[in-house]
Amino acid sequence: MTRAVTTTLHLWLRDWDIRSDSPNRTRGKHWASRARRARAAKVHVMAALASAHWDREPVRSPVAVIVTRYLGPRERALDPDNAVSACKPLLDALVHHGVIAGDTPAHIQDISVRSVRGGGTGVDIDVTTAGPSG
Repeated sequence: MTRAVTTTLHLWLRDWDIRSDSPNRTRGKHWASRARRARAAKVHVMAALASAHWDREPVRSPVAVIVTRYLGPRERALDPDNAVSACKPLLDALVHHGVIAGDTPAHIQDISVRSVRGGGTGVDIDVTTAGPSG
């Protein structure tokens, strides 16, 4: 009998704010500005992977990605649709570094974004998969 085994990769991106990638803020911005932000996401994810001692094995698909955004005392949570859209540079960075195989529905089964007060400024990313053991 095979049972599901859940593996999780936990990444902490200090001082990363997904508000900057919200469609409400990026609409009408020059493509080069968005490209700079995407490169910055790749650098932040690479640093988080180094801190997490990632073994360079991609997480088995399909995965669930949970992004937790820590709010400052005067910050408001993003609307759910903007919050998920604002995670695109982070998801692209995870694909770029080989953490997940792709960003299609075949590879990412679920995405959720939570907003939590306190805990510093930054973003937690949890990539979780359930696969058969055996």
